[in-house]
Amino acid sequence: MGILSKKILLFLILLVPGGAGVASANNMPQVRTDTVYYIPGVMKETARLYRDRENASSVLLYIPADSTVMILDTAGRYFLVHYHDLDGYVRQDRVKQYEEIVWELTAPPEETAHASANRHDLLIEKYGRETGRKIYEHYIWRGMSSEMVLDSWGNPRVINHYELANGFREEWIYPRYILRFTNGTLTGWIRR
Repeated sequence: MGILSKKILLFLILLVPGGAGVASANNMPQVRTDTVYYIPGVMKETARLYRDRENASSVLLYIPADSTVMILDTAGRYFLVHYHDLDGYVRQDRVKQYEEIVWELTAPPEETAHASANRHDLLIEKYGRETGRKIYEHYIWRGMSSEMVLDSWGNPRVINHYELANGFREEWIYPRYILRFTNGTLTGWIRR
């Protein structure tokens, strides 16, 4: 089991002025919870953190060698990272063991034929034949519960949670889509 065999889960709770967990009269959220899945990366040399990976003059700051960053995703020959409250891009070759990290972020989940058949049978048993088959084939549709989406697509990279006066709203961020939920029910999505 390598050092990159498991992604780390980080919970950040940001309290917004105006009360903890109570929505204001204009229905704006007062508490925001982000769940971020990341892989820690150590810089092998000093590297530039870019705001825009296509613009060499968009340097936000320099990250010193041996500093640890939160690697969120790959973007061409760059990583999308979080460092000292900033999100930006660093070149992959500036990070120690970058090939392993790229593989960890892009490799499909390991699923043996037996595990795949077992997953299929479990979903059919849990949801019925038609719905279980759709979830097994990674379909999503409006009206799905958050549990059904987890069974279909797995864990998102980020969950933004908003408490409202009449319930809650969530945005689940996947590499190519943002899914929107209201009170635990999928209400829509957009392509990133």
